[in-house]
Amino acid sequence: MKKYLVFLSVFLLFSSYIFAVQGISLSQVRFFNAGTNSPARDQRQYSIQFYKSAARYIWCELEVKNHLYNIQDQKHIVLWKYFNSDNSLRGQVSSDFAIKKDWSYSYISHGWGWDAAGNWPVGNYRVELWVDQQKFAESFFSIQNNEAVVKQEKFKDLEFEFVKLFEGGYNTKPDEDTLYTTRFYRSTTKYVSFIVGAKNLLYNVCDQKPMIVGYYYKEDGSFVGKASINVDVPYTWKNADFWCGWGWDTPGKWEVGNYRLDIYFGSHKVAETKFSVAY
Repeated sequence: MKKYLVFLSVFLLFSSYIFAVQGISLSQVRFFNAGTNSPARDQRQYSIQFYKSAARYIWCELEVKNHLYNIQDQKHIVLWKYFNSDNSLRGQVSSDFAIKKDWSYSYISHGWGWDAAGNWPVGNYRVELWVDQQKFAESFFSIQNNEAVVKQEKFKDLEFEFVKLFEGGYNTKPDEDTLYTTRFYRSTTKYVSFIVGAKNLLYNVCDQKPMIVGYYYKEDGSFVGKASINVDVPYTWKNADFWCGWGWDTPGKWEVGNYRLDIYFGSHKVAETKFSVAY
């Protein structure tokens, strides 16, 4: 029987990772559109979908947790690889990444694109992030015609911050050791679960009970399943994490292929992410 998991936490799980690199682990990956120079972090408008007519440089921001906090400084080399939907390499950039020991978290950004808008072909793109010649993380974004784009904008009660995927069972609860990934294996995967982080826009105003829904689709757009959560968020919480999943109690039932997960706050689509199931 298909079931969905429902969990809620008020803490952000910053210590997640996909591929281990000594001294750091992944916190999050986010995208924003800008020119040759990156705007200040509080002025960035993060999204995973961009208008073709406005897209110039698509910047990719990597945030990491510092596991050598208050121990020693670190220095890494970060490489961003931008891939087209057919997995051909579109471009790559690299940069030194210095992390001071008194920073518990640190971030670095780089972009690839053009000075003028309108040059990005419509389609889906994948970015691999390599740290010290090891694959560390990957994420996705899309370029779409203006009428097709759904912005990652503020919902009236919650502001979307991130979505991550992980493999779980019916009672799996993500923790510091949870492995976040976008690639799953048919032989072991039961539920493909997601965790959504959000800022509470009704903090110190009133309680709320938002509906968070994840819709799962195959690559051809056919519907696979739905997972939802509808729980109380007290006005005293600045942030909330929601997680749930869709799948089966036993592994081996996912079809091999590519999938898309759309995240909705109420009736508003706030994000989408992609994952694959392999043998």
